Amino acid sequence: QTVHDVRVEPGSRLAELLGTETAAVNSFHHQAVDRLGHHLRSVAWSPDGVIEAIEDPTREFLIGVQWHAETLVHMPEEAALFEMLVETASAHRDRSKESRAA
Repeated sequence: QTVHDVRVEPGSRLAELLGTETAAVNSFHHQAVDRLGHHLRSVAWSPDGVIEAIEDPTREFLIGVQWHAETLVHMPEEAALFEMLVETASAHRDRSKESRAA
């Protein structure tokens, strides 16, 4: 079940995937992001300002969420995260096969 809302950065890849700029999530964390690595940017926050999602816009697909999306796949917006992951991995696999065959 969801426990709180997060605000999602407009125009972020996460906002595009979720199809919204707010999402009900189920984070149960006792730790949170403090400093972001190279190229990473925060793209979602809980009401108390905790970073709930990050992404790297320089990569084909790199999104990290602090909540347990795997338990919310019955919600279309959460399922979209996994659909994009599978789609991106499949395309990468296909490109790898093509380059090995060449």
